[in-house]
Amino acid sequence: MLTPLRSARLALVLSAAVGATVVAAPDAALAKGPSKAAKKIAKKAKKLLKKKDYDGAIEKYEEAYTEDPSPSFQLGIAKALTKKGEPEKALDVLTRVSSGDHKKSAKKAAKLKKKLLKKLKKTHSEVTVNSTPDGAQFVLTGGDDTEIKAKTPWADWLAHSKYKVAFSHEGYEDKTAFVVSEKKATPELAVKLDKAKPPEPEPEPAPEPEPKAEAPAEEPPKAEAAPAEGEGKGGVSMPALIALGTGTALMGGGVVFGVLTNSANDKLDSYKNQKVTAAELQKQKDEADSNALLANALLGAGVVAVGAGVALLVMGGGDEAPADAGGDEAEGDSGGDGEELMRLMPVVTPGGFGIAIGGVL
Repeated sequence: MLTPLRSARLALVLSAAVGATVVAAPDAALAKGPSKAAKKIAKKAKKLLKKKDYDGAIEKYEEAYTEDPSPSFQLGIAKALTKKGEPEKALDVLTRVSSGDHKKSAKKAAKLKKKLLKKLKKTHSEVTVNSTPDGAQFVLTGGDDTEIKAKTPWADWLAHSKYKVAFSHEGYEDKTAFVVSEKKATPELAVKLDKAKPPEPEPEPAPEPEPKAEAPAEEPPKAEAAPAEGEGKGGVSMPALIALGTGTALMGGGVVFGVLTNSANDKLDSYKNQKVTAAELQKQKDEADSNALLANALLGAGVVAVGAGVALLVMGGGDEAPADAGGDEAEGDSGGDGEELMRLMPVVTPGGFGIAIGGVL
């Protein structure tokens, strides 16, 4: 596949120089032919061409032309470019040689050019790109990864395909257009660029609002202290209940051991009418004394615990007295000084003893 031109018009130093040299050099000056040194270099170029080292061959032909500016070396360059698959560049070189003063080389170049054009037109078309105003920069892309950067006006051979052309020019709006290179056509792309609009002035920044005076922060309401665990408004405190329960249990234990003491004493009295040993009698007596001691201890501890529970109950309930419960009635119940009265007294009965509670709760 032929490769399209990937840059602006072929910019070889050799081809530019040849154009000037062929025009300026008289036919007589070229009649002698190339020098021996140039021919030797050209011979190396031909060998590289046979080996399909086209870049190396072009380089040697350029070197030979530098040694002796003969149009025959340009024909060798055109041949190498054609073999390389760049016929459009070869066409540029042949056009220069065919318009030169060396008749033999010009005739040969014209013949090669006609043959090359016939082949080139099968896959390429000459495309022209113009703009108003001239001098617009453009980038042409498309085809087989083609990318050409150049200025208008411009013309060159492009492989048959669709191409995108992006234009830019100082003082004008950017513009994009498309051109199609197709068989039996000489497409021309002509665009008119619009003048760029002046940039809009940036809006002035809005004045910053004056900071407002901050209002003093309100203090959050203080949370009221929650009642202690086990206490509620108008309720019974947990310690009082524990003390009362413990005292009751202890007193119950004292009653049990009191019953055991009475039973042991009854049994001891029955031993008086029986014949028992002194050891058994002493054992029964010790058991009665031990039960009596435990009974008294448990009853005493129970009384103390119950008394403590009652005291806690009274002190906890005193805080809940209504604020407006004053007057003669309150004074009469509290002894005239507004304080609640509480009385605790032991009670002894034929079957045991306990505690009596009196006063205003």
